[in-house]
Amino acid sequence: MTHHQGTASKYTRARLPLKLMMKSSPMSKGDALRLEMKIKKLPKGKKLSVLAAE
Repeated sequence: MTHHQGTASKYTRARLPLKLMMKSSPMSKGDALRLEMKIKKLPKGKKLSVLAAE
């Protein structure tokens, strides 16, 4: 994975090591962006409960 090698982006390179918290089935880029925005809008407690359910 390029993120773990530090070759993906400056943002992730400065925040290593990374931990995969959630995995989903393949989807289009648009669907992925919509899902990301939906998750980001959740309060912290609900985000943690979504991760615990995985």
